[in-house]
Amino acid sequence: MSAAGDPNIGFLMEMGFPEAKAQKALRVTGNMGLEAAMEWILSHPDDDGTGVDEPVAAPTESTIKLPPLTDEERKAQAEKLEQRRVQLRIEREENEKKLELEREKQRRSSGKEILEAKEKAQRLEMQQIAEERRREKEEDRKAKERIKNIIAEDRARKKAEEASAKAAAAGTPLPQPVVSIASFTSPTSGSSASETRIQVRMLDGKSIVQKFGAQEPLSAVRLYCKMNRQDGETGDFGFQTNFPMRKFTDEDMDAPLSSLGLVPSATLIAIRQP
Repeated sequence: MSAAGDPNIGFLMEMGFPEAKAQKALRVTGNMGLEAAMEWILSHPDDDGTGVDEPVAAPTESTIKLPPLTDEERKAQAEKLEQRRVQLRIEREENEKKLELEREKQRRSSGKEILEAKEKAQRLEMQQIAEERRREKEEDRKAKERIKNIIAEDRARKKAEEASAKAAAAGTPLPQPVVSIASFTSPTSGSSASETRIQVRMLDGKSIVQKFGAQEPLSAVRLYCKMNRQDGETGDFGFQTNFPMRKFTDEDMDAPLSSLGLVPSATLIAIRQP
């Protein structure tokens, strides 16, 4: 039915609705009047009137033939529909505001969680960096301590060698020292120490320093030096101490370091085997 045949269609078109949508609104509401049609239009803003009609109950005879509205009735209907339209618009805007507030809360919550996770990761990273620096400082301290001990032993050895050379030149016997030079670097007595610090001066003059168990045999020291030597030689070698002067035999290689007087520390000189 066109606008010319139904004044309600013309009225809806005057309010700005397309003819197809006005026709469908009246049709799907069973021609119950402008108010019902307007309710449908406002509740279906995306329907342009060209889609398939929703199933509705068959209209009765009383609903098919409606008397035309007077000007006053049309005006009253228009005001009522406008009020309803405004009310629906306000409700829609309020719902949109509520949804936007909820979305904003979710964004803030998500942003807060991300920030907290980032701060936690940064704290862990700083802790790892601090721990790494602490380990590096401790390793540096130990390395410096080892170097100081080696330098002290080297100075003591050179001083003893110079004294021995002077005594030999003057024909004066040099008294034997009571303890080895390396004992200056350890406060632990040989009888109670469970490990010993051995410095070996290799054939090329370079030193190898390592800790061994007090009950390990002297052969363990020689094996360690063979595995870590950098003098380029492959031949076998033995050991001796200068103060007191002593050359270790093959039988000594099987003896514990504690029984050879090499605990808690000692300096050995590598010598070529004949």
